[in-house]
Formats: sequence, C-alpha cells, structure tokens
Amino acid sequence: MAMDVGGSITNKLDPSGSLPVPITKARLNLHIIRSGQILPLSGPGEYIVGRVSEGQSILPDVNLEPYAAYESGVSRLHARIRIEDYAMWITDLGSANGTRINNEKLTPHRSYPLGNKDIVRFGRMSVQALVGQE
Repeated sequence: MAMDVGGSITNKLDPSGSLPVPITKARLNLHIIRSGQILPLSGPGEYIVGRVSEGQSILPDVNLEPYAAYESGVSRLHARIRIEDYAMWITDLGSANGTRINNEKLTPHRSYPLGNKDIVRFGRMSVQALVGQE
C-alpha cells in the first residue's frame, strides 16, 4: 500500500502491473505496561476504552477497571480506537484527565493516527499499542 501525492491510498500492483497484491488487515493488541496484560482488539471497528462503574448505562468495549483504572484517572468513556483495514486512529472523548500518544496531549474529539509501539496514556495509565497483521 502506498500514498500518492494527494494522500490517497493506492494498491501495490503485482509485477505484471494488473492485479493488486493482497495486503493483510491490521490488528491491534493493547499491552498494559504496569501489569504486562495484553488486550486484543480484533478486526475493523470502533472500540470505546474506559472503565466500568456501578450504575453506568453505557459501557466501554475495553474495560480497564481491573488494572487500577480509577486510581490512574481513566474516565468511564475515555477514548475511541477505530481500526480500519489498513490504519488505526485514536480519539479522546473529552476525558477528565486526557489522552496522550508518546507524551503528546491529544485535542479532545479529534482523531490521531495510532502506530506500532506507540505509548498511549489514558490519564496516568500507560498502554503500548502493538500493531500486527492478520
């Protein structure tokens, strides 16, 4: 896969120049640095990251509560991770303690690219993004 000058994604061609070469889809594992736990996110889609709290009506897809999320300043609905076929994006959902990628604070409600081995901080909880392919 390559980007053309205008930023559009183009398919690689096989040596004959006529057929696209198959490219595998991206997958993401969240490595919780403090505990060493790996949380796999499979397939394209959107995942809300946060913590479950008693009486909460909307629940996150990725619950960080078992990993001391409350003590680390993780909001109930902290961030959204969007996995597309060949790219990943993260958006802070207006969390109380913010989201950072590699120590850069994200502007709430704006999508940022997420890459392999990026360190994401939800509040004070550090998670490493491990990007692979299926």
